Amino acid sequence: MSASFGHEHGSTRHRDDLGRSIPTAFSLSMLVMLALACGTGERARRAQPTATRADSQAIQRLHDADRRAVLANDTATLKSLWTDDIVSMAPDGSVRRGRDANAAYLREQMSAMRGIRPIEYSLRFDEVSIRGDLAVEWGSFTSRSRREAGGDDMISGGKLMRVLRRAPDGNWLVARTIFTVEQPR
Repeated sequence: MSASFGHEHGSTRHRDDLGRSIPTAFSLSMLVMLALACGTGERARRAQPTATRADSQAIQRLHDADRRAVLANDTATLKSLWTDDIVSMAPDGSVRRGRDANAAYLREQMSAMRGIRPIEYSLRFDEVSIRGDLAVEWGSFTSRSRREAGGDDMISGGKLMRVLRRAPDGNWLVARTIFTVEQPR
């Protein structure tokens, strides 16, 4: 089985202290994402190979709810878009496991942004691949914020990759996410 996500990054490898070849962090992260996306064992054999229109519409509803919640600084809604066991990996290398840890991080970030109001936020996914009850999506986000005290708008953005999981009610939730953040301009 082969899968392709975006551009080919070559086979750059690093060597450990014994001179053995080890894969780059990118290669390892892609392997983990592919393992999560493809599933293993019985669950993978039961997976539906194609997405339905209902799945695509439900994922779009997730994206729309995400966008509205970010613009409203609505942490409760953002938290409701995550699985109980969500794992996030931030640009600083930190890993947060579970809804409560991720919600606390979100509140910290929003507190640090006091006096700054988001006025635009968009998600653009280059690929959304659905297999059974899991989906992998990757793309970018952009935002424009304004200081309440005035001044120039701040524009920022970054890249993201997420693994989504279908809930029993048919809605899709964010189960895993990793993202980068570009410096505001």
